[in-house]
Amino acid sequence: MTRKHGFSFAFLSYLMFSVNSPIARRAFLDGMEPNTLLAYRFTLGAILFLITIGITNLAKAKDGERPMDQRGVLISIVSGLINGSAIYFYFNSLDLMPASFVSVLGIGCYIVMVIALLTIFGEKFTLIQGIRLFLGITGIWLLVGPSGELASIGVLYVVTGALLFALHMISLQWYLAEYNTWAVATIVVCSTATLLTAVWLISGAGNGGVSFAIPSFWSWVAVIMLAFFSSWIGRFFSYRAVAILGSGEIALLTPIETLLAITWSILFLQEWLLPMQWLGAFLIILGVGLVGLKWVYNTYWVSKAPVPAD
Repeated sequence: MTRKHGFSFAFLSYLMFSVNSPIARRAFLDGMEPNTLLAYRFTLGAILFLITIGITNLAKAKDGERPMDQRGVLISIVSGLINGSAIYFYFNSLDLMPASFVSVLGIGCYIVMVIALLTIFGEKFTLIQGIRLFLGITGIWLLVGPSGELASIGVLYVVTGALLFALHMISLQWYLAEYNTWAVATIVVCSTATLLTAVWLISGAGNGGVSFAIPSFWSWVAVIMLAFFSSWIGRFFSYRAVAILGSGEIALLTPIETLLAITWSILFLQEWLLPMQWLGAFLIILGVGLVGLKWVYNTYWVSKAPVPAD
């Protein structure tokens, strides 16, 4: 697979992920309990993955891939548990705050976390990453500070979810890229589904009874669409992109997910950001766009520059 394939996979995954926040928020406004949605969505997603690898040979190692072994299984399970924790915090924040706000804040925090973690664990910290970090932190402050949302428990949920999701994506890049993507994604999603279902059952029992209700049309849409597009196809595309490009580089396309998520929120939820929050969103997107310009420069100028004769 080439880098062009990697960017195509990343684009498709972000396109599918962009519906997460608006659809889930709509279901929550219609009365669906967040943990119920997560348990149903990922259980259905896990079933789709198991059916796929059960009736095809897509999960078999090929073209130099490392066969799934005990190491790969254990790391995939741990990565799935981290992913499940991230999703728990992120989706429960949607029960507290507008989807457009959560989408932009989540992307901004995720970008900052990825840069910080990659730097901490040894990757070179460049000037462009420093600018991105500054723009991301400034954008996040504009989103949550002047708007008065800083004290909200929902903001803490988003930041925690972003940190955990960054760890999840980096683990895919460093430890699981050599394995078959279908095999990794199946184990990760099954692990995520197990954790979220356990949380749903435990929290339901603690609140006087487990909620099995799917109360509205949008709740059904949320369960089916998020399971099919986000937990199944979109997750495969995302993991394949990470295997080809790395967790840091696919952040080039995160503005697409952000802008699409805001668009869906405006069209279907009648949400709108404040002017100061739009400025924060712009700075976050600009920070990612700078890396895109650097990639274009390296790809189309540096790589094609004439080599001096000896």
